[in-house]
Amino acid sequence: MCRACDPSRHSASSSPHPHPTPDEHSAVLLLRVWHEDDQLRCRLIQAADASTPPTGVGVAQGVDAICTAVRTWLLQQ
Repeated sequence: MCRACDPSRHSASSSPHPHPTPDEHSAVLLLRVWHEDDQLRCRLIQAADASTPPTGVGVAQGVDAICTAVRTWLLQQ
């Protein structure tokens, strides 16, 4: 587990809006993960909502690289 994903480093969210309101931006990130040559690999796929076709965002290899790819995607949203 990477340091950024360590649950002991984060407090519980106290967001008053657990779901986005209609005027807020939202997106879906899907991770497809598999083992290949003794390495963990991941394909990142995104969609704006259920009615939008998903598009590939990228691939990553290894837990730290996968966490970095997810973190980068989150920061771009």
